[in-house]
Amino acid sequence: MRRPHNHYTKIWRNNTPVEGFDEQNNQYNFDSNSIHKETFNIFPTTIRTYTLPFSYNEMYYQFDELKPDFVIAPYNGKEKNAPFNTPEDGYIFEKNKQFKPLENFILECVADYNKETLRYHVNEWKITQSWLSHKGKGQRHEIHRHENSLISGILYFHEHQDNSENIEDFDKIWKQMPPVDFIRYPHHTESMIYVPKDDAEIESLSYKPGTLILFPSTLYHKVEVNRTIILRKSLSINVIPSHGFGEKKNMTELLF
Repeated sequence: MRRPHNHYTKIWRNNTPVEGFDEQNNQYNFDSNSIHKETFNIFPTTIRTYTLPFSYNEMYYQFDELKPDFVIAPYNGKEKNAPFNTPEDGYIFEKNKQFKPLENFILECVADYNKETLRYHVNEWKITQSWLSHKGKGQRHEIHRHENSLISGILYFHEHQDNSENIEDFDKIWKQMPPVDFIRYPHHTESMIYVPKDDAEIESLSYKPGTLILFPSTLYHKVEVNRTIILRKSLSINVIPSHGFGEKKNMTELLF
């Protein structure tokens, strides 16, 4: 005689009821809260930095010629999250061909980073979105990651302006700039992601103009409050394979 059915009924195996079987759809219902699972953080994440040639400095001035879609308000003593500076709707390289030499150099760095660390089978990479981020005094960038890409990057730049000609030793200023903090394993709550208090789970890389940082897009990161009078300027990028990756002969091919 067939047992009475409800949507989440019990099935019997070796005279033992098995919870979570959907008899109507003939499948088990996955419940992340009840299933047994374990996480093992066994290897570090590799990040790489590249120092750009001095010849690209002129392009940093051209970044400031792009009209931002917001104006940084004067510091009023209150800390706040910095808005995105996204001229060209976040497609700076795509819509400004004068930056093609810089784009090509960055993609060469991406290929090198992948070849020696991540080792995806990719013949050609492309930058999807690229945008500017300016953080004035009292501004920060909350913890986040870059979704829907494989590799992300941050290029620090500055052109010694912002009404700060009276500051002679810029190296001291760069050291005062907040670094980018990479988070090993952020904890989740219902409303936000917060950083663990354990400093061992945070690794910081200093702000230095002319430096490109490449990292896996899944890696969480943040920037603490800028307490200097200088704008903290950076260009961010997301990168994916141009046509796909993997190899057909090895049964690893994935085409877009």
